Amino acid sequence: MGVQIGGNGNDVLIGENDFDLLIGGGGDDTIRGGAQTDALIGGEGDDLLIGDTGDDQIFGGEGNDTIVWNNGDGSDLMEGGNGLDTVQVNGSVTDGDNFNIEANGQRVRFDRLNLIPFTLDVDDVEDFVVNGGGGNDTLSVQDLTETDIELVTFAGDDGDDLLDGSNAKASLHGYGNKGNDTLVGGETRDTLWGGQDEDLLRGGNEVDRLLGNMGNDTLIGDKGDDEIFGGLGDDLLIWNNGDGSDFMKGAEGLDTVQVNGAIGDGDEFSLEANGGNVRFQRNNLGLFALNVQEVEAFEINGNGGDDSLTVENLDSTDVEIVAFDGGDGNDFLDASNTNTPIFADGGAGDDILIGGSGDDTLVGGAGADLLIGGAGNDILIGGDFDDPAIGVINTLEGNDGSDSYILANENITYYNDGDDTTAGLNDYAVLADFNTAEDSIELNAGTEYVTGASPVNGVSGTAIYIDSNGDGVQNAGDELVAVAQDVTSLDLNASYVTYV
Repeated sequence: MGVQIGGNGNDVLIGENDFDLLIGGGGDDTIRGGAQTDALIGGEGDDLLIGDTGDDQIFGGEGNDTIVWNNGDGSDLMEGGNGLDTVQVNGSVTDGDNFNIEANGQRVRFDRLNLIPFTLDVDDVEDFVVNGGGGNDTLSVQDLTETDIELVTFAGDDGDDLLDGSNAKASLHGYGNKGNDTLVGGETRDTLWGGQDEDLLRGGNEVDRLLGNMGNDTLIGDKGDDEIFGGLGDDLLIWNNGDGSDFMKGAEGLDTVQVNGAIGDGDEFSLEANGGNVRFQRNNLGLFALNVQEVEAFEINGNGGDDSLTVENLDSTDVEIVAFDGGDGNDFLDASNTNTPIFADGGAGDDILIGGSGDDTLVGGAGADLLIGGAGNDILIGGDFDDPAIGVINTLEGNDGSDSYILANENITYYNDGDDTTAGLNDYAVLADFNTAEDSIELNAGTEYVTGASPVNGVSGTAIYIDSNGDGVQNAGDELVAVAQDVTSLDLNASYVTYV
């Protein structure tokens, strides 16, 4: 056995190819074992201890010590001692490591589960640093509550890396670096950096900090009032029902904030400018507010229930489009005070969608809907893209601008119940405010149509029918599609009628 004992200075002790006992003494020592099973004791000072190959026993002693495991080393016993101590694990530089860290009573058990497996038995250590190296690395962090661990840091380096801290109750720092990485936080305050490529970052149940950095990243704050930064690239910043009041900054690129409301319950949302920032909030159910900077698009999903969204003037912000999907339920959109373009789909239910001064697209979906385009060149679709809108009566009102009233697509004509024996008075669209000089109507190219007088009580104007028998004359068996209110005549061959 080789024995080396340092003095009071900053000593360097290196073991040999024998069973070594290396004792640092005072000072900030560097102690490195040899090829066999060694015992390393740091003593006083802030020491660096490296076991090297063999199953070593390593004791930091007094001071803030760092205990290092390098790829190829053995299964070591590590005791930090007094002070703020760190264990650093450096994985394979070429292959993907599969690591797991968990409590073993009040001690820590750290394992590599693939390649050449090993186990570290650790105690009295506050920080745990894991460097994955090359390859697709994985670190799973379990509940470490009963241990001394306060912070676990994971750096993935190259490859598509995974940090799974969903069960963790120690703070996490995750660095994806290169590759398409997935970093998932846990129960305490976490900080996650995505790195260079297209990463998925998800916080946990506390106040987390997420930074996408480069690439087109997806960032989900989860519970707690989080800080979320997209960085470079076209990033997606997500709020899900039950999350906290987050700060979100898209930064460079074309960034989107996605809000997913309560499933089955009606959300009351509002979106407005707050200086150059955007304030998005829910005014019922579980209250929250998002403070948003440098984001170009908002996507709001009601997720069922009677949802509402009010959009105010956003001219002072970076928002270029707002999308609203009401889902099932009787939904309400009021964007009458904004110049920002709106894309809205009411989904199933009797919806009211009111656009603003921008060029809006309003889709009623299934149900009896009221669509009001407002100023701007709007697209109004009363039915669903693939639903013929049977049994519903929709009102489409374009208002100012050159508006498009969509009554069909390439496959079907909306409001066609398929019954050639009746006029179809239970399903049609009322085209309020249609102007032949500015607006257009879209019909199906494979269907023949005719015009006639409005058959609807209280709605005068010209009606468009499907010419069921192809005789070119409106008769009792023709299917009503729409009524252009207060329009005395329509020419289906005019330039304001297009066919798809």
